[in-house]
Amino acid sequence: RDRVQASGDLPAVSVLAGQAGSFGSEGTALLEIIHDIAPGATLSFATAAGGQAAFAQNILDLRHVEGCQVIMDDVEYYSESPFQDGIIAQSIEEVVRDGALYFASAGNSGNLRSGTSGVWEGDYRPTALPSTALPEIPGLSAHDFEGEGYNRITADPPFGITLFWSDPLGASATDYDLFLLDANLENVLAHSTNIQDGKQDPYEFIDSRFRNDSGNVLVITRTGGGDRFLHLNTLQGRLAVATDGQLKGHFGAEATIAVAPVNVQLAAGGPFTGGPGESVASYGSDGPRRVFYRADGTALTPGNLSGSGGVLRPKPDITAADRVATATVGFNPFAGSSAAAAHASGIAALLLQRDPGLRRENLQALLAMTALDLGDEGHDRDAGYGIVMADASLRTLQDCTPDFGDIPCSHPAFSAIEAALAAGTMTGCGHTSFCPAATHSREEMAVTLLRVLHGAAHTPPDRPNTRFVDVPADSPLADCIEQLAVEGITRGCGDSNYCYGKPTTRAPVAIFLLRSKYGGGYHPPPATGAVFSDVSNHSPAAAWIEQLARDGIT
Repeated sequence: RDRVQASGDLPAVSVLAGQAGSFGSEGTALLEIIHDIAPGATLSFATAAGGQAAFAQNILDLRHVEGCQVIMDDVEYYSESPFQDGIIAQSIEEVVRDGALYFASAGNSGNLRSGTSGVWEGDYRPTALPSTALPEIPGLSAHDFEGEGYNRITADPPFGITLFWSDPLGASATDYDLFLLDANLENVLAHSTNIQDGKQDPYEFIDSRFRNDSGNVLVITRTGGGDRFLHLNTLQGRLAVATDGQLKGHFGAEATIAVAPVNVQLAAGGPFTGGPGESVASYGSDGPRRVFYRADGTALTPGNLSGSGGVLRPKPDITAADRVATATVGFNPFAGSSAAAAHASGIAALLLQRDPGLRRENLQALLAMTALDLGDEGHDRDAGYGIVMADASLRTLQDCTPDFGDIPCSHPAFSAIEAALAAGTMTGCGHTSFCPAATHSREEMAVTLLRVLHGAAHTPPDRPNTRFVDVPADSPLADCIEQLAVEGITRGCGDSNYCYGKPTTRAPVAIFLLRSKYGGGYHPPPATGAVFSDVSNHSPAAAWIEQLARDGIT
């Protein structure tokens, strides 16, 4: 670091006492990228080495001792569960609740789209092993990888091979084992057969650093317990039978902004354009991330630990440039999602320099709103919302003229509210206010929905109110409520009542919106319980809420 600082490429850095670390010069290169983008930002550093507990504490200290507003990391511990937030993710949640932004690399372990995936996720399905495999354990069944009881490694895992399953941390009573066999399935080269009897983590690990395992095969067996959802990971290796879902651990935490890499050279010296040649690097780890447990070990979907259970987190979140030049020895160019995360962090710091009052959630929404879309329209499993664009974000802050004083340009719902105002489907609560925290009554919802369906100038027919006993005959909105019922969008709230004057909650709004979209006779498919952790399968609105999420409306 001293040499880079002496050259003027890096200013003074505040290092937490005793936490300089031993990861070489990568931290220096990351700080250099951030400084290049946001030269006015004060820089701090703490190592991620020393174990998960030390890493988690350093995250807290960077926020509470150093006062960092933007924190980033690029270090994953192999034993971090894909299915439950561990101690690192919990520290991230804490600092984000306190107002910080937290960025992390998405990882460099490949993705299914590029044919570089080294992960397999799915439900355990037993099948018979070939006769040559593990003859010393007669009658043993193995997981079925598309018709075979094994999965062949097609590119050597340089670090290790991990297996997780959907039991809670520290309380796994299902016992899976992992075997590495030679290409002919005749010899066991390595194995991980830890006992899980209710007190251990659902985790097996094979060290593959000292052997070229390309062509060898992996076998998963179960010696006790029920069927579970599996996550087999070769940590930058490749598998013949692969899936998406590479990204895991605290990179997949809900509070983390996980950043995928895109080669800056694809922009040919200019800005990214989002053209067909621009895509996430082949080594970028893909999502999504399915989780089954809260941090305390309670199940998100009790009784369903399969691929239809848990909650799916859309990851990664955004994409940023890698393969950039730095003055740090060994990092010119600096390739990988580490450099990408540093770029995104620097852009966030730059935006905070422009507007120090930006709230965390508004800044995060601004990055997503102004991102340059890649791949599928909207969020996708490779690029998230797309490439973060510093110029577009700054222009939005500088040039934006909001119509409502309480909806700044960086508000998460700014674009939607402005579009609704322009279309005449919604108005504010006063001359210059929108009142975003105010409730919307059920009769106001009737007016809004009819304007969306029929235009801002729509006036419903003058109808006698024959349906709802609680709607005042002299209400100026009675005709709107009656029309909404005629179109099949509302059926009231029971006992011939509309619940006039009462606020509209999120659950009935889901029903209103889908009936408006598909017609009054629409019925969504049954709920799975796998979308939102706070929506019970027994809720009468559960199926509607899940369909609203599938349609991308919530």
